[in-house]
Amino acid sequence: MANATLISHDSQIPTREVESLGDTFSLAEMQKLVDGHIELVRMDRVLMVVNEEGMLLGLPINYKASAVAGTIIRGNALLGDEGMIK
Repeated sequence: MANATLISHDSQIPTREVESLGDTFSLAEMQKLVDGHIELVRMDRVLMVVNEEGMLLGLPINYKASAVAGTIIRGNALLGDEGMIK
Protein backbone atom coordinates (compact mmCIF):
# COMPACT_ATOMS: atom_id res chain seq x y z
CA MET A 1 0.00 0.00 0.00
CA ALA A 2 1.09 3.53 -0.75
CA ASN A 3 0.76 6.35 1.78
CA ALA A 4 0.17 10.03 1.13
CA THR A 5 -0.97 13.15 2.93
CA LEU A 6 -4.35 14.64 2.08
CA ILE A 7 -4.31 18.42 2.47
CA SER A 8 -7.87 19.77 2.56
CA HIS A 9 -8.68 23.22 1.22
CA ASP A 10 -10.87 23.67 4.31
CA SER A 11 -8.72 24.94 7.16
CA GLN A 12 -11.20 23.41 9.62
CA ILE A 13 -10.38 19.90 8.35
CA PRO A 14 -7.01 18.66 9.57
CA THR A 15 -4.38 17.30 7.21
CA ARG A 16 -4.43 13.50 7.38
CA GLU A 17 -2.62 10.44 6.12
CA VAL A 18 -4.41 8.26 3.56
CA GLU A 19 -3.59 4.79 2.23
CA SER A 20 -4.14 3.39 -1.24
CA LEU A 21 -6.21 0.25 -1.69
CA GLY A 22 -3.45 -1.40 -3.75
CA ASP A 23 0.31 -1.02 -4.12
CA THR A 24 -0.18 2.48 -5.56
CA PHE A 25 -3.06 4.95 -5.79
CA SER A 26 -5.39 4.22 -8.69
CA LEU A 27 -6.67 6.98 -10.93
CA ALA A 28 -10.14 6.56 -9.41
CA GLU A 29 -8.77 6.88 -5.86
CA MET A 30 -6.87 10.07 -6.70
CA GLN A 31 -9.87 11.58 -8.53
CA LYS A 32 -12.08 10.90 -5.51
CA LEU A 33 -9.59 12.51 -3.11
CA VAL A 34 -9.19 15.70 -5.20
CA ASP A 35 -12.84 15.80 -6.35
CA GLY A 36 -12.21 15.63 -10.10
CA HIS A 37 -9.69 15.22 -12.90
CA ILE A 38 -6.11 15.10 -11.66
CA GLU A 39 -3.04 17.16 -12.44
CA LEU A 40 0.43 16.28 -11.17
CA VAL A 41 2.62 18.95 -9.61
CA ARG A 42 6.19 17.65 -9.41
CA MET A 43 8.57 19.04 -6.82
CA ASP A 44 11.94 17.89 -5.48
CA ARG A 45 11.44 14.22 -4.56
CA VAL A 46 7.70 14.68 -3.92
CA LEU A 47 4.56 14.71 -5.99
CA MET A 48 1.34 16.62 -5.43
CA VAL A 49 -1.91 15.51 -7.05
CA VAL A 50 -4.44 18.33 -7.45
CA ASN A 51 -7.72 18.98 -9.24
CA GLU A 52 -6.84 19.88 -12.83
CA GLU A 53 -9.88 22.15 -13.16
CA GLY A 54 -9.65 23.77 -9.73
CA MET A 55 -9.42 27.32 -11.08
CA LEU A 56 -12.11 26.82 -13.74
CA LEU A 57 -14.48 25.34 -11.17
CA GLY A 58 -13.79 28.17 -8.72
CA LEU A 59 -12.55 25.83 -6.00
CA PRO A 60 -11.24 27.56 -2.89
CA ILE A 61 -7.53 28.25 -2.56
CA ASN A 62 -5.71 25.62 -0.53
CA TYR A 63 -3.28 27.81 1.41
CA LYS A 64 -1.38 24.91 3.02
CA ALA A 65 -0.84 23.10 -0.29
CA SER A 66 0.02 26.38 -2.03
CA ALA A 67 2.75 27.06 0.53
CA VAL A 68 4.26 23.62 -0.10
CA ALA A 69 4.01 23.83 -3.91
CA GLY A 70 5.10 27.46 -4.24
CA THR A 71 2.13 28.17 -6.51
CA ILE A 72 -1.63 28.62 -6.07
CA ILE A 73 -3.40 25.30 -5.51
CA ARG A 74 -7.19 25.10 -5.47
CA GLY A 75 -9.22 22.35 -3.81
CA ASN A 76 -7.84 19.31 -2.02
CA ALA A 77 -4.28 18.12 -2.63
CA LEU A 78 -2.64 14.74 -2.20
CA LEU A 79 1.06 14.87 -1.29
CA GLY A 80 3.45 11.93 -1.43
CA ASP A 81 6.52 10.49 -3.05
CA GLU A 82 6.58 9.50 -6.71
CA GLY A 83 6.14 5.85 -5.74
CA MET A 84 2.50 6.51 -4.85
CA ILE A 85 1.53 6.27 -8.54
CA LYS A 86 2.55 4.04 -11.44
